[in-house]
Amino acid sequence: MDIQIEQIRAAQPEEWDSIWHQCNYATYFHSREWAEIWSRYKQGDLRPNPLLVLFSDGKEALLPLSAALWSGGSGKNSERTTLSGS
Repeated sequence: MDIQIEQIRAAQPEEWDSIWHQCNYATYFHSREWAEIWSRYKQGDLRPNPLLVLFSDGKEALLPLSAALWSGGSGKNSERTTLSGS
């Protein structure tokens, strides 16, 4: 069977919570709650930016990512994506 990625899109908060609750190996640090706590701690410089990957076999994977403001060498701000809390 040749499994392919069908779609990658932003995950909705309810999807993140549901997938996190259903996954028996997910930790608290994979949760939306943790990403939101970390965002408040970072005073908004880091914000939750989860992605949902949908596969051709009907399975899905949630990537609990966050986006951070980053000042590059040119002095211009841009966003970079990291694992939540990183």
